[in-house]
Amino acid sequence: MGINSVGYHGAMTEITTSELLAELHKAADAVASTAAKFTDEDVKAPSGLPGWTRGHVLAHLAGISNAMARQLEFSARGASVELYDGGQDGRTKAIEMAAGHDADAHRADLQAGLDRALTAFDSLEGDAGWQASIAYRGGVVFDGGLALWRELVIHTADLGAATVPRRGAGRSASTSSTSWRPVSRREKNLCCSHSGSRP
Repeated sequence: MGINSVGYHGAMTEITTSELLAELHKAADAVASTAAKFTDEDVKAPSGLPGWTRGHVLAHLAGISNAMARQLEFSARGASVELYDGGQDGRTKAIEMAAGHDADAHRADLQAGLDRALTAFDSLEGDAGWQASIAYRGGVVFDGGLALWRELVIHTADLGAATVPRRGAGRSASTSSTSWRPVSRREKNLCCSHSGSRP
């Protein structure tokens, strides 16, 4: 399948759409495996992000997975929709509402979001599907895949996972650990923005 340029701390390399799809599956498996270990007390504990519990991170991951799936679903119909219902305010409210859920509820919401997103990416047909336009930052589906991959890997680390990705996510501004950040040549600032005092 098609090849796209991806940057790693200024150096350019290439990743195919099939490789990106495989990395999305790996990242989804990693975060689901991490969440599977959490007790109700674990999800209430602080995450690697200042001001956020693990519950906040899990709620965000479920939200961005559903949001990116929706980008692809609308794009497949030739339509466009904003990333989150209600924009950033809607995103923030949804995270706050879900952050206090128990571990089982978080796992169910996360898995549903991951399944929806992976189904959408798995359903893409050839390069045309990956290059279809989406509303997210005026990009294309490939850009959305890079952004979701990065979010999953970064925030798995924020949950306290010890996994190190082969081509993982970028360094989080709120953490001290360093990892790699995939960035397309056309759009070098794809990571879903975090506004306010929390990501």
